[in-house]
Amino acid sequence: MKRSVFALAAAPALLLGASQAMAVTTQPVLEDQDVATVVKAAEDAMAQHNVKGCVAVANSDGQIIFFERQQGAYASCDASAIAKARTSALFHAKSDDFMNMLNKDGATNLLGVPDLAPMPGGMPLALNDQDLGGVGVSTPDGNIDTPVAEAAAAALGAK
Repeated sequence: MKRSVFALAAAPALLLGASQAMAVTTQPVLEDQDVATVVKAAEDAMAQHNVKGCVAVANSDGQIIFFERQQGAYASCDASAIAKARTSALFHAKSDDFMNMLNKDGATNLLGVPDLAPMPGGMPLALNDQDLGGVGVSTPDGNIDTPVAEAAAAALGAK
């Protein structure tokens, strides 16, 4: 009898401990509407500069969740837009930052880092201080890529 009373008394403690061990941490993700907002802002910014290009959006794991190659965009914009989006998503930084480290500081070790694209045009995507992913933009003019990506990233916070 004492054993069954002890077992009944211990059961709630075991269940409580199990539920705490099974707790799940959640994080915000890019929703379809978020992606649409980012892409629309990139398209609008490219139109203002009179250029066509590619836009890629990656989630916080660096997986591409959206890609667009505008009609009339140059041939190899796809790979660079995707690489820039992945760089910004995985490293939570502008892809320009890595280009500057390479050019100014001679940090050639960066060239050996997988999935790192030290080129202008990648921006991290965040909302309420939560990293959500990255956007990568590639046009024929690298000087336009960063402002377009910045406009795209800023649109996420402005919705």
